[in-house]
Amino acid sequence: MEGTMDNTPSLAIHRAGAFSSDIELYDLIVARLNAEIATFPPPLQALAQPDVDVLTQGEFSQVTALLPYWLSDLVPVASEVCQQLGLAQLYGWWYYWVQDDLLDGAKAPAALLSGHLALLRMVAIYTELGLAATPCWAEFERLNLRSAAGYASELATRFSSLDQLTPELVAGPDVQLILDRAAPFFFSTLAQLQLAEVPAADPRMQAIPQALRCFTAARQLNDDASDWLDDLQAGHLNVAAAMLLRYLYAHQLIGSPADFDLERLGGLHIRVEQFWVALECTTQALCTEALDLLAPFGPCRLAALVERQMQQNMVHWDSARQYRANLRALFGIEMLAAE
Repeated sequence: MEGTMDNTPSLAIHRAGAFSSDIELYDLIVARLNAEIATFPPPLQALAQPDVDVLTQGEFSQVTALLPYWLSDLVPVASEVCQQLGLAQLYGWWYYWVQDDLLDGAKAPAALLSGHLALLRMVAIYTELGLAATPCWAEFERLNLRSAAGYASELATRFSSLDQLTPELVAGPDVQLILDRAAPFFFSTLAQLQLAEVPAADPRMQAIPQALRCFTAARQLNDDASDWLDDLQAGHLNVAAAMLLRYLYAHQLIGSPADFDLERLGGLHIRVEQFWVALECTTQALCTEALDLLAPFGPCRLAALVERQMQQNMVHWDSARQYRANLRALFGIEMLAAE
């Protein structure tokens, strides 16, 4: 699904890079996951293991599993608790990864056999940690309901032909939809705050989850900005595509769905440079907001993660800007004047 976090395979790169010590921790979590899969009956194991082998090579899988470690300087918990939280996160991400691919038709229904077990295992780990008897457990249910409603809203914007992309259809998807779909990802942080016995009035209770939301939104907007045309070709309206189409409608560059096809959209997108500048500013502003929220706590691992994301953003946007400029030069196309 176009709302899914990018899970680009990156494990081999990180094993030799600056994050190599983190990858050792990640390997421990993956080893626990694989050990549990090894206890499955052979036919189920044969279905689950190939999916897990692919899943665990991805960068976002590393983010989900290692997040409790990256937060432990701000929210200290025992190393074993970090590992359990990371394993629960990885199980949860496995389930949502399967759900996404099933909704997209990218996986066979058989993937649900292991996917629903991953969801149950995530809940079991949280229960083992005692979280079901704490105030934050109500948030677990609320966040999952919010996510399901977000995915339902996203599915309602699916289309089979471009003439269905009316102003009404493209009006909905926005940054809030990204956060709604990703809502279960944030529970582990609430759990960690609970297990660390951080008081409700402590500024970390608001600042850390909000910084994480900003990071997540920025990361997903970057992904959407890269994938908007591919997603439209697949009948999916991601947030960046919806924002672009709203911009084209608002500036009367298209008057109705009958006015465009993929070729025309491709031509228009390289002319509206001011739109892409604004979207770039939005992603970087989200990262800046995250850093501002974390600043009162001094240097921390989460801030370093956000700063790394900002650097990745800059590389992405510089490359995309040069790509559009090259296409304009190649075809002799002028940018539309900014308003």
